[in-house]
Amino acid sequence: MTSPLRLAPLSLLSCFTLLALAAPLAAPAAAPECRSHSLTAEEDLAVRAAAGAVVPRTVAFQIVERCVTAEDSYAWIATARVRTREAEQWWEYTCRKGVMKWSCGEGEFRQLFAVHLEPAARTQGLQAISHGEVAEDSARALAAAALQIYANPAAHLPECNRAPADARDWATLPPAERALPADGPVDADVWHKADVDVVDFNLQTRIVFAAQQPDPRKPVARCWSFVLIGQQ
Repeated sequence: MTSPLRLAPLSLLSCFTLLALAAPLAAPAAAPECRSHSLTAEEDLAVRAAAGAVVPRTVAFQIVERCVTAEDSYAWIATARVRTREAEQWWEYTCRKGVMKWSCGEGEFRQLFAVHLEPAARTQGLQAISHGEVAEDSARALAAAALQIYANPAAHLPECNRAPADARDWATLPPAERALPADGPVDADVWHKADVDVVDFNLQTRIVFAAQQPDPRKPVARCWSFVLIGQQ
């Protein structure tokens, strides 16, 4: 299910153009092994009832994915997408069947937008997924800044949690270890933890920022690290 880059000013394109830690944090969990991707009509109704308890009544939603594993049943809910000047925005909720009934967890706020990558002179789709109380403007700025670093082969950024003599500089990594996808957007999970903000890419890379920035619109990164799915 789509279940953690000093820079030139960020250039964020509109969603319309797109469509033409240092501190330990959990990375996005691995997707469950599904034996089936369908639910009965009765189960679908139960999922919609559970989603109605967490989604505001005035907001339309639909079931976008279903998964039945050997132990559990899951469904994912997405609200209708809203287009703003900055991004296409919506909420997603994970629902799970317990012993007797379905329940849905807290939603994830998602924003899809385009970033003009300065070094590569290309546009890349980016989906920022906010976790906890991360403001939407902050999530976009952090995700875009992290992507600028990721896409810049000359960006100098030390590795997290290493002695200075052992920390690798981002600019020294082989190109194969920081390649962008040929198509489709990059997913960026944005977290706030203690005194840092973290961007976890679905490219197995984490970029860490100090939580207090001189200019929140142009955040400066502190360090980077590789991150594995399910890492704590």
